[in-house]
Amino acid sequence: LLFFPFTYPHNPEYIQEVKQKVTEYGLKAVYFEHFLDVSQLFLLRQATDIFIHVQPTDASSGTLYEYILCEKKIINGAWIQYPEIILNGVKPYFEVDDLNHLNQTILDVYHAKPIQFDPHLISYLAKKRWKVVIKDWDKFLSESLPVR
Repeated sequence: LLFFPFTYPHNPEYIQEVKQKVTEYGLKAVYFEHFLDVSQLFLLRQATDIFIHVQPTDASSGTLYEYILCEKKIINGAWIQYPEIILNGVKPYFEVDDLNHLNQTILDVYHAKPIQFDPHLISYLAKKRWKVVIKDWDKFLSESLPVR
């Protein structure tokens, strides 16, 4: 069963294209097209066996971090690099180098044992939470902006 979180940005043409492909290949899928609150996101993450993260670009994916924290298997596009989370040379995700190889990569990852990543990665990711970084942003903005 495939999950497709189409919560943002909302692109009706893309969503319809994905739905057509799923139907064409005879796959089963659930589509999330509305905003998911934190508890719904947590349940989605927990219900996931393999998170496939192969978008063209990304700027430090909070979603990727959340799947790592949930200790899920992750397939990441090799063109998207996260050097800040590679500890002791271990990437906390599997990689696919080309979308044409995704089908075989999914099978390989399904049969693979979970990656044993450095336990310090969890504490590093915990420091990236919004409740933690908001304090630094507040301090930065209060020191940088002129007082009115």
